[in-house]
Amino acid sequence: MTRYLPYVFLAFSLCVFGCSKSENKIDIPKTKPEPEQNVKKVKSEYKITSFAVVDRDADQLYPGKIVKMQGEGDEIQKIDFNDYKKLPVIISSALKIQDKPSYKDIPDFMKIETYLLNNTRFDGDASASFSGWNAMLDHHALSWYFTDKQERSRFFKLLADYKTVKTTMATTNEVKNFDFTMDLPDKDALISEEDIRKANDENLCYVSAAYYGRRSVMLVQSEAEEKELRAVLKKLADRESLSAAEGKLLDVTSLAVYARTSAQKDALMEKASGKNKILALYNKTVEFLDQKYANHIYPISYHLRKLSDFSGFYTSFDYEYDVIEE
Repeated sequence: MTRYLPYVFLAFSLCVFGCSKSENKIDIPKTKPEPEQNVKKVKSEYKITSFAVVDRDADQLYPGKIVKMQGEGDEIQKIDFNDYKKLPVIISSALKIQDKPSYKDIPDFMKIETYLLNNTRFDGDASASFSGWNAMLDHHALSWYFTDKQERSRFFKLLADYKTVKTTMATTNEVKNFDFTMDLPDKDALISEEDIRKANDENLCYVSAAYYGRRSVMLVQSEAEEKELRAVLKKLADRESLSAAEGKLLDVTSLAVYARTSAQKDALMEKASGKNKILALYNKTVEFLDQKYANHIYPISYHLRKLSDFSGFYTSFDYEYDVIEE
């Protein structure tokens, strides 16, 4: 098999980009239907090119990790592949702290962790993350946000059926503070061509990029009217005090949170109901995400490439949700 890159070594490059955000992709501006309104089911397809990290693999993923992908869609499984001779690579950084030189080594999680701790500085502010709330009818419209079915099921179990609440709104946020990427491997790096041929699996992949930062979703379900609830949520984002009347709105509201940061292996996934518990969970989430001085070693998402032809690996899944028929 011919390699595609004429370099004589494999380079890992660590690059920082200015907190690129991907947020508030919800496009269903409808809340609980009135009795005379008709509801219809919509089917959507989501193509997964960037895989979200979940608790069970947060400390297993790093650039250069080789896996076999089995299954498809949101039920796809990563199977560790170790039946090959591991070849060293050259790891280098766009951020050179004290001009630290590149070094050659066989990649694993601990070595990547050490490299990140020595060569990166994290700077983040989660205080403005939860704005731009979008109203929806059915929370299953958020299925695209969870590329792993098990993770999605865990979060959705926290939520009520939309038919039992008046208002449902959500906000999503993703900030990638830096990435760690691996170029296409040369024949003398990562894995030999002979070992690739022996594996004979077109779904044998390697992690080509890992992204570090934070991602989160907040979802509220309430008996309050959307306009009034939206004003209260804006005050929370602006860190303003609530009036007694606004506090009563939260007493008929529930808040569900899913948050992941590269400073923690496990995600924060909780639900709270009523003013006091909601305020406590809201503040807990901001604190959980705003860890600018912590060690950020766990990726929040990653890309894969096939070793058979070095094309990007992707899959897709279908999901359904209800909307109000116009």
